[in-house]
Amino acid sequence: MLEIITKSKTRQKLLKLLLLNKNQKFYLSEIAQKIDVSIGTTQRELNKLANFEMVISEKRGNMRYYFINKQNQFLNELKKIVI
Repeated sequence: MLEIITKSKTRQKLLKLLLLNKNQKFYLSEIAQKIDVSIGTTQRELNKLANFEMVISEKRGNMRYYFINKQNQFLNELKKIVI
């Protein structure tokens, strides 16, 4: 679990953004802009978080939205560490 947040500053920024806004959905370029990271790096880290089932993506029209997985069993512990 700790490897999710310790290897990447970008991942930490992503998690913090999504955890602080757990009822919101963001599209890729919006996230990249908010955390001040390139779109490619943001996409790569979102994919890693999705593999850990920390993030869910949802496609609406031609946009893909990302949001925190509220059903993840480690959500509360992760929130304590990241925030």
